[in-house]
Amino acid sequence: MGHAPSDPDQFVLDLLSSPEPSLEDGVPGRNHEALTWLAQFCENTADDTAPSSLLLWGAPGCGKTFWLTAWARASEPPPILLDCRQRDAEALAREGLEANIGPQRLWLIDNLDAASPPLQGILFRLWVGLRERGQRLVCSAGAAPARLTHLREDLRTRLGQGLIFELTELSEPEQLQALRERAHRLGWMSSPLSESYDHLFGYMLTRLPRNLAFLTRLMDAANSRALALQRPISLPLVRALFESSLMHA
Repeated sequence: MGHAPSDPDQFVLDLLSSPEPSLEDGVPGRNHEALTWLAQFCENTADDTAPSSLLLWGAPGCGKTFWLTAWARASEPPPILLDCRQRDAEALAREGLEANIGPQRLWLIDNLDAASPPLQGILFRLWVGLRERGQRLVCSAGAAPARLTHLREDLRTRLGQGLIFELTELSEPEQLQALRERAHRLGWMSSPLSESYDHLFGYMLTRLPRNLAFLTRLMDAANSRALALQRPISLPLVRALFESSLMHA
């Protein structure tokens, strides 16, 4: 095991950083079926009878961007991830359309509902080209197709012909279990079903921002800090790290 950093500020900086999403850190919750299909699309294991597109929709915090980004990083060859909120999204989509990028590359289109009218036109043509080559497309949006009334009708029609799943946020019991599993991976307890740190997790879920990515980073920072100080994990240690992050934010 490497040496933990001794500079207190470094723990806070690590906590405030935004590490890239990874499949290892993902918690499916009640989204198992949707994420199974996403895995099949990204691994190119869906059979020939499967629809050519998959739309994942849901409210902010449900994990749409997390899962698309995690799969974009984990798949080989890497899918092409396009966030429609990017300034250069239109240029990137046009480049992909004109270059006919990678006959076997999967396109992951995040935040489709944020696409400008010109970008929507490019994406529709891209979609048609992908389908002609037998490729598939994955999109995310904040609402179901019927509510995406600002999108081009032909684009909405295509969305409606594919697989559509709503992603739901993790419930409090699911978040609690996710924190237990993280603690188990960090070596705090011998079983991911142990309740020995539930008092700490209860505090984190009720008194701190209920953002699982942030809470797991807080646990990682607390683990490093405890190693550096040769102290056990405790509520005061976690609280002190959180309060320091507020001062540095």
